Amino acid sequence: MIAPGLVVLARPDGELQIGLTPRHRLLVTDSTQTRRTLTALARGEALNDSARRLLPRLQPALRDGGSLVQPGIPAAETAALSLRHPHTAPSRLAARRGTAITVAGDLALDPRPLLRATGLGTADRPERSVTLLLCAGEPDRASLDVLLRERRPHLLLRAVEGEILLGPFVDPGRTACLRCVDHHHAEEDPLHPLLVSRAARLLRPRDLPEPVDAAVAAMALGWAVRDLVRYAEGDPISTWSATVRLGPDEVDLAPRAWMPHPACGCGWARSGELPGAHDRSSTMGA
Repeated sequence: MIAPGLVVLARPDGELQIGLTPRHRLLVTDSTQTRRTLTALARGEALNDSARRLLPRLQPALRDGGSLVQPGIPAAETAALSLRHPHTAPSRLAARRGTAITVAGDLALDPRPLLRATGLGTADRPERSVTLLLCAGEPDRASLDVLLRERRPHLLLRAVEGEILLGPFVDPGRTACLRCVDHHHAEEDPLHPLLVSRAARLLRPRDLPEPVDAAVAAMALGWAVRDLVRYAEGDPISTWSATVRLGPDEVDLAPRAWMPHPACGCGWARSGELPGAHDRSSTMGA
């Protein structure tokens, strides 16, 4: 079948154009046989020999209709995946299903419907897991240590003073962690790790919620889920060891990359050990 979303248009120069954008545009001769072949493909009818001879020319615009039907995943999602990756869509979808996303925390928006719609973690026995950590305010760094000890990849999404901070995506032992980011900030303000630790442990009045711009949070959540999808499929992600700052009045779409900091103990995750939280209280921003 012709890939969903691609339009077929008659051109005044005697050709048919399949697809409107430069990425997908394909030109073929506008003939009776071409039109019959396209009609048969659209209806799912059997092709005669003449139509089959046209298939190599149409191949860039063709997709396997069977791969577009996946239980529990919207057809529009599988169609989008098939359109972008015609040859690897089945393996990419399998990779999504095999990557479970554990949602921890809360940020006024529930990411689970969007995660399910992408197919993430829908396999009966996912092969790996990633934690999406949602925080209204700064998280207690000590609460993240278990993720480092267990070498569990995680992506942070937090609302801090009206802004949304996405990232870093932490792959323990390979990327910067949140404490690494604190140490980098400490190079400008040595007290930053101490102050962010105190802020994380403050008891907030229940009737005074953390300010969260719903539209900005929704944009950041979509970005986070897209990065999780790319991670599951094995593609580079924008928040890998990096953060993105989004605010209601200013959005910096360029991720800021962070190197693992030599003063941070997250590199100990390679050996499965971390210093005790009390050992980091003054030197690691806990």
